[in-house]
Amino acid sequence: MARTLNPETQKAAMAGLIDAGVRAIADQGIDQISVNSVSQAGNTSRPTFYSYFGDINGLLAEIWLAKSSQWLIGISDFDRPVTQLSPDASDLNRAMTEILAASHRIPEVEELVRPSMQLWWDEISKTSQMNQLKVIWLIAERLGVTLTDLIDPKVHETQFIEAVLDAIPSDVSNKGGEKFKLPAVSEPDILDENLESRLLKAAIEIISTGGVKSASMSRVARKTQVSTGAVYPRYAKVDDLIEGSFDVAVRKVVQQNFALLQSENFTLEDFGLFVMAGLTGNRKVWRNFRIEIHLGSRGRPALTKRLAESITLTNDSVASKLAAYQRLDLTSGPIPYLIHCIGIGLAMLQNAGVPVGKLDHRLISKALVDSLALQNA
Repeated sequence: MARTLNPETQKAAMAGLIDAGVRAIADQGIDQISVNSVSQAGNTSRPTFYSYFGDINGLLAEIWLAKSSQWLIGISDFDRPVTQLSPDASDLNRAMTEILAASHRIPEVEELVRPSMQLWWDEISKTSQMNQLKVIWLIAERLGVTLTDLIDPKVHETQFIEAVLDAIPSDVSNKGGEKFKLPAVSEPDILDENLESRLLKAAIEIISTGGVKSASMSRVARKTQVSTGAVYPRYAKVDDLIEGSFDVAVRKVVQQNFALLQSENFTLEDFGLFVMAGLTGNRKVWRNFRIEIHLGSRGRPALTKRLAESITLTNDSVASKLAAYQRLDLTSGPIPYLIHCIGIGLAMLQNAGVPVGKLDHRLISKALVDSLALQNA
């Protein structure tokens, strides 16, 4: 006769597996964990795991259900920088950040994330627009830092902004309904019709909706409507295809962005316009592709290296555009990292249903320029 556990024992076992799942995500990455690794870490059997969660996605949903309230309170607190978290709190922050980042492609998780984020936003939205922006930018920066720091530890330079954000008065009025035109951004445009370009475009689209792990040779081939055998002469392994798609996507987006900067006499105050443009439907594939490349780099050293090199090159280009400002201590690294982190973090929040695209980000970019006393030379 099968032994029946009492409810308290079951509850404790489930909580232990949830904690083991948090540690596993922090240690290995959300797309690297397995039922076996979590079961072993939780000192239980695979059948027990399946009886509680069904599969890994069920575990992720239960982690969010159990831990999201605690995590959201912490990540919204100006007085709790992620660099000062305890080891357990740091693991939780990394796990929850990755769950939020991946939720757009996991229905079991998204159906929990969106309602909980809506409840959180309902409270924030009762405050002034500037306070909403301060909290949103704080969280976006922290999400971006957490998703990037294993790739490039120097990303922590961007955390200078937290004290600056906190000091901005929350009652600053908006820009008075001024008319404005968003920069004309678009997805990475791969116009060549040769097979290699079509394969790269297919990989970008697959990764943006399903993550790096979904970009198998066979799936990319099917989306391109060719046989798998047609892929191998061009790419020896799937990692080459993934890295190639990343290279072309970054190159196209960066080229477009810098062409717009040159033509529109970009200033730091205009950064708010670029933030708003980047949140439109014209950049959805790119937003999710970049998030997924960050997640997918865990366990892929070559992709991690390539991503780190890309961040450095892009930051150097951004810094050159900011040379007219007199704060080299900020424009040489911290502000380019901030631009990187804000873009990723806001994309994650928007995927979770937070209406960040409806906020006037010009208001806070102007306030930051004033607070930092950035002046043209």
